[in-house]
Amino acid sequence: MLSNPDWEKKQLLDLSKPSLETLSHILRHKDLWPKNFTWYFGSCQHCAMGLAHKLWPESIKRPISHEVGHAIGISYDAAYNIFLGKAFPLFSITPELVADELDKLTT
Repeated sequence: MLSNPDWEKKQLLDLSKPSLETLSHILRHKDLWPKNFTWYFGSCQHCAMGLAHKLWPESIKRPISHEVGHAIGISYDAAYNIFLGKAFPLFSITPELVADELDKLTT
């Protein structure tokens, strides 16, 4: 579990289960990434979907948008737009940009 005193609700993040908030947090903190995971948005194995798959393989069998979206509780359209880059200018997509888009869904 992970908590931060600055969070409004003083909630805990359970890193063992997929969630929108947890994926967003992990995308911003590379020290929480699995060893040997490298970011490359051009590959499903190395973007946010690949990271989610590596973190929670029992919940996310394949690193594809609808499986990751379902596991973290977002719509198919939102998952498609975020994880396939429709929400960003191409070739400038960083883990933080994906996290920012995920955060917009929680407010």
